[in-house]
Formats: sequence, C-alpha cells, structure tokens
Amino acid sequence: MKSKKILFYALLLAPGLALCSLLLATMLDLYAISAQDPAKMARELEAELAGKEPASFPLPDKLGELEKAKKTVFLFGESSLVLSDGGTFPEYLESEHPGIQTVNFGVSGIDSFSVRQRVTEALAAASPDLIVLYFGHNDYNNAYQGVIIPGHYERFDALLRIPFFLHDPEKPSGVLSSDTFYWYSRYQRPRLIQFFERLRLVHLDSAQFAPVNRLILAHYIRNTETILDLAAARKIPVVVLTPVGNLRAEPFGDLKATTALYRRGMASAGSGESLQLLRRARDAEIMTYDLRAKTPLLEYLRSLRRRQVYVLDLERRLEERGFTFGYEDFLDYFHFNDRTHRLVADIIFNFLVDKRLIAPVAGRRHPGGS
Repeated sequence: MKSKKILFYALLLAPGLALCSLLLATMLDLYAISAQDPAKMARELEAELAGKEPASFPLPDKLGELEKAKKTVFLFGESSLVLSDGGTFPEYLESEHPGIQTVNFGVSGIDSFSVRQRVTEALAAASPDLIVLYFGHNDYNNAYQGVIIPGHYERFDALLRIPFFLHDPEKPSGVLSSDTFYWYSRYQRPRLIQFFERLRLVHLDSAQFAPVNRLILAHYIRNTETILDLAAARKIPVVVLTPVGNLRAEPFGDLKATTALYRRGMASAGSGESLQLLRRARDAEIMTYDLRAKTPLLEYLRSLRRRQVYVLDLERRLEERGFTFGYEDFLDYFHFNDRTHRLVADIIFNFLVDKRLIAPVAGRRHPGGS
C-alpha cells in the first residue's frame, strides 16, 4: 500500500518537477548568454585561427584528362562551386563555351585556409591558363559556427527538445528539413534567442562583434594575398569574384540593428535603398544558420590592384541586371540555383572576353555579358 502511495505521488509530481527543471535550465542558459563577453570571444577566435591547419583533399581526376588545345581554367572555392539543383557555373562555363575546359576544385565547407592549401597543391601538379577564385562566406560561417556559437551561444537544448520531438522531419521548415537534433537546433536556436530578446531576457549588440569580424577579415586577406602571390610566381592571371548571398534570407543578430534593418529592407522592396538596408542587416548578423560574407570583405576584393589580377564584382554586375537577391535566385542563404549558375557562367565568360583573357566565340551571343 505504501509503495502504491509513493508511486502515485511520484506520478503526480513528475510533470511539475520536469517543468521546474526545464525552467531552471532555461534560466541558467539566459544568464550564461547575458554574461558573454565579445572581447573574450575575439581572443578565443584569434588563438583558434592562429593555429588553424588547412585541410587537404584529393585533386580532381580531371587533371589527367586535359586537352592541350583548350584554354584551361582552374576554379577554387567553397560549396558555392559544387551545390546546385542542376548544374554549376564551372560546368556551364565549359559546356556552353567551346574552347574552354574547367577544373573545379570547389569543396563544401572549406574556408580561405583550405582554399590556399588547395591552390598550393593544384599548382604543384599542373599549371592552368587562368585561375578563378570565388570564396568568402565560410570564413565568417566557420568562425561563428565553429567557435563563437558553440563556445558561447549553444544554449536552450532542453527547451528545443520539445518542438524537435513534435516537428515533422519530412516537412521543410524555412531552408532546412532535418531529422537530426543538431541541424534542427542550429536552425531554430537563433529564432528562440530572438524570442528572448523580444522579452528583454537577452541582450545582443551586433556592433560588439566588430573585433571578431576584423579578425576574420584579416586572416581572409592574408590567405588571399598568399594565393595571389602563388599565381604571380607562375605568371598565371587570376579572376577574383566578389561572393554573393541571398539578401532576402532572414539574418539573426540583435533586434535594434539586424532585425530592424532587415524588415525595413523587405518593406521597401523595389526601392533604391532596399538592397542597401538588406546588406547592412546581413553585415550585422551573428546567429544566422549560414553566415554570409560581409561588406568589408567585398570592399577588400574591390580594392585589389595587382598585376594580372582582375576583379569581377559579381554583386554589382547582378544588381545592374535587376537581380533580386532572393529565394528565386538561391537555394538557401548563398548557394545558387541552376538558373543563377547559368547566369554567373555567362557573366564570367563575357568578363574574360572583355579582359582579353580568352577569345570570343564567333557568331555567338552571350546574354549574361557585361
């Protein structure tokens, strides 16, 4: 009889105890986030980047299948070179423009450290007629997702377990559909932190992350300059593309800057200031599932003045063509869809013709031209 009473009261009290445990865990998470110091984060990131070893990957098999009669273009970058719902711009640059053969050295997830390593290994194996560089997003994404967020903002797991248990993994949610808690929480945690911001239980200030962003940019510049030095030593022309992102994918940072600028930009869609507001919102993101390259990185690339280095400002070229920088152009935050890959390939081809890096194709019109 006594054991039955104990079991009865245990069952009666269990929901309350579970709720109290959840509230306590959430309160501790709120306190932990409020106690974060962005200056400390910058120091941790500096130590991480100073000792970072680049990853090495096998070289493409195509290196052994090149035709001597064709212009050989090596393309280096991240997942933007390999992910699509159809073809990729390295493929279209070759298939739609006779006389060019491309070797795609793109690898998902890498940043400028591994791109530098990839260029080093590629040039030790072969010498192309031209190099095309397109990378930058992952220098921010990897730094924040690899150091800043796991070390300081990977909170509320107990609270996130409830909606994860109830959600339908087969039903797309925003840009992510996943049946693993890791990916679900990585996508939903910024939304939950934003909710607590609205309740004034969390305070974020994107401006405090300026030292973090400067540090990321400094290493990106160092790696890029090393790549350009490697090409210059071989007298290989280099075309550098400014990285482009989906400006209409919602950024997450603080409410007063990131969210406010994003909403103003979306509300003024079609006006001249819309893209400027959306760029400022992107530059203020710190929690987004996939962080995009920020304006200072693009400005660095635009300022390059080196012999045999040609800057193709892809962002401005697309803007001039009425590009919407939205989900009709991208699969997610910065991966092109098939239509955009085709457009980018044509823009690159016409840029190469314009700079006399390749010969034009007689009798052929290229609608993506400059």
